[in-house]
Amino acid sequence: MPVKVKLGNLHCSVTEDSDYDTAYLTWDGIEIWRMRMEEGWDRDVGWEKSISRDARVELWDYDTIDQDDNLGGETIRPSLVGLGTQRARFTADEADYVLEFQVVPDWENLDNRPETADIVADGDRLYQRHKSGAIYQRVGSSWENRDNRRETADIVADAGRLFQRHKSGAIYQYIGGDDWRPLPGGNFPGTKQIATSDGRLYQRHDSGAIYQYTGDEIGPWENLDNFPKTVDIVADGDRLYQRHSTGAIYELVRSTPHTWRPLDNRPETADIVADAGRLYQRHHNGAIYEYTGSGWRNLDNNRAVVEIATGDGLLYKRHFNGLIFGYTGSTWLLRDDNNKTAKVETSGGHLYQMHDTGAIYRERPV
Repeated sequence: MPVKVKLGNLHCSVTEDSDYDTAYLTWDGIEIWRMRMEEGWDRDVGWEKSISRDARVELWDYDTIDQDDNLGGETIRPSLVGLGTQRARFTADEADYVLEFQVVPDWENLDNRPETADIVADGDRLYQRHKSGAIYQRVGSSWENRDNRRETADIVADAGRLFQRHKSGAIYQYIGGDDWRPLPGGNFPGTKQIATSDGRLYQRHDSGAIYQYTGDEIGPWENLDNFPKTVDIVADGDRLYQRHSTGAIYELVRSTPHTWRPLDNRPETADIVADAGRLYQRHHNGAIYEYTGSGWRNLDNNRAVVEIATGDGLLYKRHFNGLIFGYTGSTWLLRDDNNKTAKVETSGGHLYQMHDTGAIYRERPV
């Protein structure tokens, strides 16, 4: 499978010549970089290439008198190399150089529309919402229009079901073709958010009230809470969480009557995400925590973190400069480093990113 190789820092410990080397790198026999190198020097190569077959990088010292001196090489095999930072050492002719390089997944471009405002993934399905309110679904290698309403403010999807929320608070469910079904009772001007998971649909009002859709024509929405500090809801299977403006986090306990169990109360909490029974929170300072059932386990403390996303039991983070990392259970591996990345979305084993230009990309399997 294709990967992207990013050549980074070249460090010289010992030159091949007595004073300095005119070092250059070749990629499959073609020169890609040249620089004077002295002992103790570091130089950034800053070159990258997507590969799906073996490739060879070699280091040479230019010789003005006879043949150039080969200082060694490294064969990079996509089928064997792991993701993350790698090192190649070149020690021929008593020289000693180390080249650092990153191996990250390759990304497939799916669309390039500046109108794109949001993307939503559901299993193998991918949707995009435009600033105009238009909704499109990825079908094969193209995009099919699903709706064109300027009132559309938000879309959510799960388990093959797609919903949209209008600025008026109206909620619609997609039923196929060009048809959308208005949900009874789902037309409250105070509705600011909808969330769905495991066949359940919820709405949050600007008053903090939370409702679940029952499907009944009479009283189709069941009230779950009325707390004015609620600013976000997150659904995961039959679980529902709410986050308060104070940073407090609560989980719904389904009973008669319903109650809410407190999970945390930190003013630093900026966001929560949940999937596959796992709940995570991100703090304003970039720290990431996972709920263990009895407390919170710290996973990261990087001030650059501005977003976390989860799906299929996997966790990703995005830095303010566009870097995307995936959590392995013990460390974070770089997945991409495009500074235009504005959102990360994952579902169905796929990882997507949306750029601030509206471009949409999908990570190629590694």
